Amino acid sequence: METLASQAQRFEAEAHRIFATHEDSASRIVDARQSLARVSNLSVPQEDMLKQAVRCVEMEVFRAAHVLAFAAFIDYLQGVASRDQFVALNAARPNWQISSVDDLRASAKTIIASVRQWADGGRLNAAHFGEHLAYFKDRYFAEGAFTRPFENLHLRANDGPNIVKAVLSGENEDEADAIIALLIIVYRQSNNFFHGQKWAYKLQGQFGNFSHANAVLMQALELNECP
Repeated sequence: METLASQAQRFEAEAHRIFATHEDSASRIVDARQSLARVSNLSVPQEDMLKQAVRCVEMEVFRAAHVLAFAAFIDYLQGVASRDQFVALNAARPNWQISSVDDLRASAKTIIASVRQWADGGRLNAAHFGEHLAYFKDRYFAEGAFTRPFENLHLRANDGPNIVKAVLSGENEDEADAIIALLIIVYRQSNNFFHGQKWAYKLQGQFGNFSHANAVLMQALELNECP
């Protein structure tokens, strides 16, 4: 009986070892720290983000782990793209005209350029963004003045604050500018989330912010994928 039990245990262990090589198997277990130890040629920020991602996995904060790992991966890809001074990337995407890593990163400048390009191509439909624009107008402009949550966006001089303010206050109803303002708002929210400003107003209204920000990004992705 003892021999049979021992054989059963060995069989189970061997079965798990075999099944663990298949991605969809319930037997597949990946040790995130062991995986990280095998990764090399990372910059200090990339390694730090991945370490934080592993810690998030251990704390079962999986969405944050995904975001941190994805951010590290994108930062690594940007470094790879820069190795030949962006020759290969510009050859594949001639309209991008990349000259530095900053050109690959989100900014009000790249947002404005992208939306203008969509407008020139006749792709814009402000109606798809109407609900989200109304939400952010209510949140950031009330009774003829900009609200405290608006101040907590911490718009900088290079974030197109004049466009954002004019759209939120209703002074500017241009279709392209409305979408530019929305995307800049979402961009600033994401920056503030990573740099701690989200706590300035605690979590008040954050569910609505996240829901509408995600919807805006989904609409922007569809516009970007149009021929």
